[in-house]
Amino acid sequence: MRWIVWVCLAALVVAMQTTLASRVQIGGVRPDWPFLLVVAISLTARANHALYASAMVGLFVDLNTIISLGVFTFCYGSISLLIVKVRELLFRDALMTYVLVTLLAGLLAQAVIGVLRIVQEGVGQYEGSVALEAIGAAMYTALWSFPAHWLYLKVGRLLGLTRLRRVRLGTI
Repeated sequence: MRWIVWVCLAALVVAMQTTLASRVQIGGVRPDWPFLLVVAISLTARANHALYASAMVGLFVDLNTIISLGVFTFCYGSISLLIVKVRELLFRDALMTYVLVTLLAGLLAQAVIGVLRIVQEGVGQYEGSVALEAIGAAMYTALWSFPAHWLYLKVGRLLGLTRLRRVRLGTI
């Protein structure tokens, strides 16, 4: 894994999130582009590298939001740990795997972030439903995962990730 490339990519994605995500939002729902990076690295990198990189992406997001420091770091790190634990059961070369993992893990991450926002700021701070916003953000992020993860699967080698080797049942 090429750490300098990953740090630059994480900084670029977080910068895109803070500057461009408002231009593609639908209603009050924005995509969570850094989360796409967390899912991608959690499915492909070594376990310890995936956890460190996901926490780093979460820290970058924390430093660019008004939510308390550590919310995204905890959330992205926890989601990465969950994905690392179940990724051996998945077809990691398939685009649909990335999309479905993004959707399911995104629902969980947005729910945790929503609860933490309610605890921190109170329910009265929101005009709409926090649950609907979380579901909308997870679904919209999953839609963005089609082009993002397709590109990630194509350029994974440039990022220092090698193709996964499959073990045949006859060799076990």
